[in-house]
Formats: sequence, structure tokens, C-alpha cells
Amino acid sequence: KLSGVIYYPDKREADLDGVIGAIGHVLERSGIIANDKQIQAVDISTGLANKERPRCLIRLETHYIRTA
Repeated sequence: KLSGVIYYPDKREADLDGVIGAIGHVLERSGIIANDKQIQAVDISTGLANKERPRCLIRLETHYIRTA
């Protein structure tokens, strides 16, 4: 599961689909995950403003399913 909060430098409308895609690509290209298709659930909040400290905070949770 990918969750996070995006803080922009100003109040702007966010392209949520684009933000989620970009985060997935960054995680894949940096080697954190093998393929962004591994992300099965997403919970991202956007549209928040913080002029002094714009940022993207993310949390990536892994779940292992044991099969018999």
C-alpha cells in the first residue's frame, strides 16, 4: 500500500493521477520496488499548501501473503 501527503508551495489543483504515477515511477527507477504494478492500494492526499516547506511524504507498506 502506498500512502502519503503532498504539500505544494501554493494552493493549486493537483493532478492526482499524475502524482500517483510519478511516485510509482520514482520508486521503481530508484530500485525501491521492482515494478510500479506491485502497488496494489493507494491513499494520497493532495492540494495542501506549505509555502515555506513544500514536500511529498510517502509511506510504502509491504504485505506478504503466505499460501499453503
